[in-house]
Amino acid sequence: PLYYTRLESDRANVVSMLLYWHKVHGISGTQKPAPLTSWSDDYHRAAFSAEGERFASFVWRAAELPQGLLLPKDDSSLAEWRFNLSGRVRGVGRKNYDEYENADITMFTGGFLTWGCTVSVSDDHLAEGQAKEKIARKQIAFAALPDGHTVLCLQNAKALGRVFVGQVKGLFWNIPNDIYNKRERTFYHENGEDYLRGGEFANRYETVALGNYVNVDRKVGLACNRQLTLVRSGRRQVDIKDRENSGSLYTEEICAQYANVPRWYDKGVELIDLGFAMTIGDDKATKQLAASLISPRFAGLKTVGAEGKDGAQYILAANFTEEPKTADFSTLGKIENVENHTVLTEMTLEAGQAVLLRVIE
Repeated sequence: PLYYTRLESDRANVVSMLLYWHKVHGISGTQKPAPLTSWSDDYHRAAFSAEGERFASFVWRAAELPQGLLLPKDDSSLAEWRFNLSGRVRGVGRKNYDEYENADITMFTGGFLTWGCTVSVSDDHLAEGQAKEKIARKQIAFAALPDGHTVLCLQNAKALGRVFVGQVKGLFWNIPNDIYNKRERTFYHENGEDYLRGGEFANRYETVALGNYVNVDRKVGLACNRQLTLVRSGRRQVDIKDRENSGSLYTEEICAQYANVPRWYDKGVELIDLGFAMTIGDDKATKQLAASLISPRFAGLKTVGAEGKDGAQYILAANFTEEPKTADFSTLGKIENVENHTVLTEMTLEAGQAVLLRVIE
């Protein structure tokens, strides 16, 4: 019941804004506003694109930050924002969350590129007097390609000291499987096909090995340079923030580099290091995306690339080190910076910076 009615205040807010624009700006109910295809917000460090067949977004400052999203325009039941597409590193405290550190956004025609950093924190420990602990520094680069279908993402998380980590969920794609989709999803993946019931039907913990790609209901798919694991928590695990056992929504969780056994990690160890691509379309489109997935090597940079719906090859590259890095891109052929259409042979990326490239010859 809580999940079913929790959007009530948002509905009221939408109506109030409609009345505001009608009264203050004189917009009548018969006028159709120009369609919103892109948007960004400096305060929340948020970016949004509605080009083509997709909704794509990434937000750095949010209640459960950071969070990315890729959705087909005809199915909002696939949306869940909680730490979505940003990976999770949990300690052994009762509260585990990320603190915003920095982020940048570049909007361009047909999409956007964003990169930034958060710190994974564990707090409210069982040990008396133990202060909150900063566990890992997490860096992400996320790009909505100008093809109206595809996104690319890089994730990296390093231990900030010798830390005791309770759980690692790299990638972390949340797929609701509850009342709005009648508690049923079909997953088409490299290792086969699985029809799964969610909500009260998902009452035990289990994992499913997926291989390198997965498609949900022939609507949206993901391909990764790591092996994917579908994690089923066995309960409605999407809690109201800071309220334990308040789970109002069941989600299937697609993870990579999944670790569910508590253990020590030394300082500097990469807890998460992966790249993935997502696209709107059926399982055949996802399989094609997986076949095009690449991770070219450039000194000091993390990369992931894939073929867009427009037939062009795109590469997302990020410098997740603490020093500037100069990369030689000449081995890729003729390429351009998607942001400003500048043809590149090499480029110096500052610490934390990312760039989206397109192969043009």
